[in-house]
Amino acid sequence: MAINRTQLKEMKKTMEAKVKINRYAKFEAALSHAARNLGWGEVVSELKFHPTRRWKSDFAIPSAKLIVEVEGGFWSGGRHGRGGGAIKDMEKYNAATVMGYALLRFTPQQANNLTALETISNWFDARRKEG
Repeated sequence: MAINRTQLKEMKKTMEAKVKINRYAKFEAALSHAARNLGWGEVVSELKFHPTRRWKSDFAIPSAKLIVEVEGGFWSGGRHGRGGGAIKDMEKYNAATVMGYALLRFTPQQANNLTALETISNWFDARRKEG
């Protein structure tokens, strides 16, 4: 029996709902490239950094103990910009800091136009100067 158009549309909706599209593929590729070429260490997306909580970072460079977060939804009423979501973010970020991670936060625009990458590079430069 052939699949009709209605069934195809439903299958497409189901697939789209299950597939997480990486909105920051350009940023992730540039960050990974820079990390590889500049000796920063491996970039990991969605690092589960806490031993008991389900928290994940957007991106991390575990060898440098650096977490990079891209904070969307401030202007559209998304999770990061609402009270409850912001409080949960604070708990997560404070726990990461207590565990010894540095945290850099960026807007989606900063990630996509790669100004975030410049800040990350500056962070690594400052660390080198300290050590």
